Amino acid sequence: MNLTVYLRRGCGFAQGLTSFLNALGVPHRTVNIDQDPAAKKSVAAIGGKREETPFVDFGDGKLLKMPTNQEVYERLQSEKAIPPA
Repeated sequence: MNLTVYLRRGCGFAQGLTSFLNALGVPHRTVNIDQDPAAKKSVAAIGGKREETPFVDFGDGKLLKMPTNQEVYERLQSEKAIPPA
């Protein structure tokens, strides 16, 4: 699984999500949308003008807007990226 977290500098929700992924030991990459115009455009198309973050791509190209840690956890389990609880 190629998990990508799209974030903005200083976003507490994104920081919380990346800390959660780190605690689970889930490999992921982060993309700062303020430094990547193409990523910012993709996020803006889904998120509207405000571009709230985080957005998460589980490798399928579909961005999830501001998922909760529980939603991410359940998706990781369904993708068998982490063992069942």
